[in-house]
Amino acid sequence: MPLEVLVNGQRCTREAPASPRQRQRGSQHTRRRGVPGRRARRTSGEFARAGHGQLSPEQDAPVTPLVLPAAAGLSLPRLTGIPTSYGVHTDVSEGANLALALLQSGIIDADDYQAGADPSSFIARSLKRLWAPEGVEHFSLTYNLATIAEGLYFLIGINQGNYLDFTPAARVCDRAHEQLGPSLLTHMYASTPLLPAFTPEVCRDFIVSYHWEGWDEAENLLELARFDLAQAQGVDGDCLSHEEVESYADSHYFTPKRVDSLIERRYQNPGKLPLKACATLCRRHGFSNLTRVCELLTELRALTDALPERAHEVYDYIEGCTPFGLVVGLQKEDAELDLVDEVFREHEQHAWQVGEFEPVYALELDPGIPGTLTALKDALGTCKRMVELTQELYTTLEVTTCLLP
Repeated sequence: MPLEVLVNGQRCTREAPASPRQRQRGSQHTRRRGVPGRRARRTSGEFARAGHGQLSPEQDAPVTPLVLPAAAGLSLPRLTGIPTSYGVHTDVSEGANLALALLQSGIIDADDYQAGADPSSFIARSLKRLWAPEGVEHFSLTYNLATIAEGLYFLIGINQGNYLDFTPAARVCDRAHEQLGPSLLTHMYASTPLLPAFTPEVCRDFIVSYHWEGWDEAENLLELARFDLAQAQGVDGDCLSHEEVESYADSHYFTPKRVDSLIERRYQNPGKLPLKACATLCRRHGFSNLTRVCELLTELRALTDALPERAHEVYDYIEGCTPFGLVVGLQKEDAELDLVDEVFREHEQHAWQVGEFEPVYALELDPGIPGTLTALKDALGTCKRMVELTQELYTTLEVTTCLLP
């Protein structure tokens, strides 16, 4: 499906991105009719009330990206969601002062400077070499520098949606305790803020809060279903019973009842076991891979707590769809589709249409205040390690499939 998007300030047409499962397997997937394409009818304002939206051009404070060339694993300088009207600002002296401050703080290295290169190229090259996570196949961070409301901010984004089928691991967990699987996913979501997990619990929240209760036209959903069913059967809609229409809606749209038919209810709510209890159960039952998952989640939680406090004020000026780095699929036995993957694809497609994704982390910088540069250095090191651990978490859960008979 062609989408009109902004690329470096220019409007162009591109194909909608493949789902995480498609990108992983390289397969083609055709969206079945009505599952649930009607969500595309929402306006940006309706999505904004549901936690989505675009950067508002009416904001008083301009948002201006610093010009830093792109590099593999980095996204310098482009700030996702900046409206074209703000344009791009080039200030060589500002870039030189920033490069000098970063150099003196040990964040970049003089060895990465090339004769004749501009400061922004120097910064990008050195950040890539020193701070890009190592040995990471599935995940990467994007770094952005932008002036927002007259302040300089370092922003971190992520590449979207790596698919992981949690179903085999869930079956292993059920051998120990029915709450082990749901609890691991709850702790995974809480422990991976840089690469947030789109879990079955998050999926249900999207359906209930955004697609159902958060949509102004949700009360008319049954009337839309009545119209579609009447068209399919070639009858007058008034001849259809309420039960027939409701059943059709539950089969073709994102309704709470459909969630219950495809995702076990225990996975729709937060898991009840503390992480230490999860680790104890895994060790007791000889689940070495899942024991390692608990260890990784424990370390990730500690790193999350060690991150310098994010600059929350940035999000008053930058709005976008919620980013997710990991899509955790889970299917009931004989389910006709993976609802988590379907809902995420809808979310991702909408994001490409209305302005993409907001950053996962923001930190204010002032080259004249060493403390902010120290915080940046700490944040870069912490983020690098968190991505490396999340990669190991991903591969460890994939290997858990081998535990099944």
